[in-house]
Amino acid sequence: MQIPNKHCPYLWLLLLPLLLLPACSDENPTSTGDGPTGPFLVPSDGTVLLSDFVVSVGTDTIDSMAVYMDETMVAVVTAPPFTLPVVMVEHGPGEHSLAVTVYDGDAEEHLSAEILICYGVGLDIGNFAPTFSLEDMEGVTHSFRAAPGAKLLLLDFWATWCPPCIRGLPETQRLFDEYGDDGLKVLTITSESEEIVRPFIRENDYSFPVLLDTDGFGHMVFDVWAIPKYFLIDRRGVVRHVYVGGDGPILEDIILELL
Repeated sequence: MQIPNKHCPYLWLLLLPLLLLPACSDENPTSTGDGPTGPFLVPSDGTVLLSDFVVSVGTDTIDSMAVYMDETMVAVVTAPPFTLPVVMVEHGPGEHSLAVTVYDGDAEEHLSAEILICYGVGLDIGNFAPTFSLEDMEGVTHSFRAAPGAKLLLLDFWATWCPPCIRGLPETQRLFDEYGDDGLKVLTITSESEEIVRPFIRENDYSFPVLLDTDGFGHMVFDVWAIPKYFLIDRRGVVRHVYVGGDGPILEDIILELL
């Protein structure tokens, strides 16, 4: 693990709040629209939750309901309204399985949804990554978000003077080659100049995008004070994995789970 020797100008700190904006829409997770008749689960499958929420089944014409989070029973509700407030911090950020068993006389119905709990914008797993973009050596601007059609973004912060970074780049290239068609977008970021980086990339025959962060602002936004540092960000802009240091981390298993 190497500590970059380039410090960011403090002037950029004034602009940092402008970057801390979630990439998700501010939709109401309890909105049902023209939903189906009979029991239906709210929040629904794929909902992103940024605050405490209420579990409901869209009807009061039942006898009771049992609510489970990650296969653990949270509560049984035996009287209308059949709703259950959930305190977000009790479950932590990340993906969770929500399930409700609805009882109506001798009949029962099982409802389920995969939900994502986020604490807001930040760099911890389960948070929305800051919005940011940089140009590559060809002048093309890349957003630190999964591109349209992509499922996952790998960020690799590195430098030519960093031995662990150099040892990890062949693995980054392999992931770029093997999983690009499966929805993996790879961006590598360095604070060095094009005059230093381009010959190195050409000599090693790398083809992944190299973004130039010569003022170090991107490193500051993503809290990169030691390299190599890796982020996996899903298509919603949520941080799913962070890794610092090492000689080429084993990211493949995590990538396969998220693609």
